[in-house]
Amino acid sequence: MPARTSADSRDTAPARSLPRGGRRVPGAGALTRGLTLAVAMVLACGAAVPGPATAASRTERSSVGGIHDPWNVDAVVARGPIDGDDAYHAAMFNVFISLARDRESVIDWRGVEFYLDKAKRMIRGDLPDPTVVYDPTLMILWRAPLEAARERFMAARDGGGRSLAPEALAQAHGFLDCWIREAMENQVGVELPQQMDCRMSFEWAILEVEHTMSGDAVVLLPDPDGGVGAVVLRARAGGDAGLTLETAGAGGALGAGGGAPRPVSFSESDTEVLFGDALAAQPPPPRRFTLAGFQAGTATLPPGAGAVLAEVVAEARRRGAYDVQIVGLTDTVGDQTINEHLGEQRAGAVRADLVAAGLDTRYLSIAGQGETLLAVETGDNVDEERNRRVVITVR
Repeated sequence: MPARTSADSRDTAPARSLPRGGRRVPGAGALTRGLTLAVAMVLACGAAVPGPATAASRTERSSVGGIHDPWNVDAVVARGPIDGDDAYHAAMFNVFISLARDRESVIDWRGVEFYLDKAKRMIRGDLPDPTVVYDPTLMILWRAPLEAARERFMAARDGGGRSLAPEALAQAHGFLDCWIREAMENQVGVELPQQMDCRMSFEWAILEVEHTMSGDAVVLLPDPDGGVGAVVLRARAGGDAGLTLETAGAGGALGAGGGAPRPVSFSESDTEVLFGDALAAQPPPPRRFTLAGFQAGTATLPPGAGAVLAEVVAEARRRGAYDVQIVGLTDTVGDQTINEHLGEQRAGAVRADLVAAGLDTRYLSIAGQGETLLAVETGDNVDEERNRRVVITVR
């Protein structure tokens, strides 16, 4: 079970304060927007406060056209949440919906359409990347920090963040899109309040992701034969029952500084990213060879033994460092003690051939187990050729 170093912000991250103008939206984490300031800006520009006609138009826009209406938030919500391959999908869908609701509340239909388009793409099965910093009208003042932020987000997302911190990563995605969109519409040359809120919210969210990704994580993988053991994760300070992992693919992560463990569902891609180095460092799984067909009462190698033993030699040399275990077995004819001795003789005959082929005798062990491990279950004193065999395991 490979382990890697991480930390869980849920346990030790400093208390998070929302940027000014912020509010918490249920189901989507801390979505922060400078709504009061935004309304003040509208008034300063001489725009009228929405009257009955505007409100009626808004109601109209939210009730007609179904999912094909670019402003119908309810129709998109009715088609979600997304049943994706991990929690990141559902969390990100909820973030886009919350951002669309926020823009709807200030009659920003372009903003509603921007976020709903991303939510609709998720319904169609896409997983949108953050908005690319492409707009040629984007002021050079904003381009460098936005490109750096996008690279930072992509590194966290593709480095295991989808599994380790899905909700915080989804918030970081939404706020990054928000920051980019506000910057593209800003030609003033000074960071406006709404743009600043998006940037600060992104920075909080991405810090939480990186903090969560920095500690100990464990995933339980099956052995070469498909068997799965179990592991219990406990906080280093003790005091809890711990988290038991006992199914293939089950994962867990400890809090920062060895805090309370929490379950984690690792995607296949994140398992490879997070534990790839540890998996690559593992020795290859053992390989087993069976040499059957010994004549009753003898240790003479059966016909065809040369081909099997040549495979054993090739496998040992391929590994470089090897350990070969040779176990001789018999059928149930005769005395059990005699059969154990006969099994050891058969194993010894195989070892002699392997040494002659160039393997180092120091790394070849033999044992005779007689009739204790039958390939074919029989009664006592039954002559069965398939039970007269030698099993060779190369590690």
